[in-house]
Amino acid sequence: MTEDQIATLVGGLFAVPFGVMFIVKREAISAAARKQREQQGIKLTERTQSPALMAFGGAVIVCAGVAMVIASLTGATR
Repeated sequence: MTEDQIATLVGGLFAVPFGVMFIVKREAISAAARKQREQQGIKLTERTQSPALMAFGGAVIVCAGVAMVIASLTGATR
């Protein structure tokens, strides 16, 4: 494996659990962000960091991580 493949593999292996964490903890992340905005008096739309948006972002990160792992193992990063 080349250095690029190893870096891509490591990045992908970190991205997948990070994305899963976004999906699993989406309610808590959204509630914490909402509470933080209220404390700081920041006025943003209600959809900002909604649980659905957090789940979508987590799914995108998981897909990107899986693609990175596959690319590193098949040699597509050359």
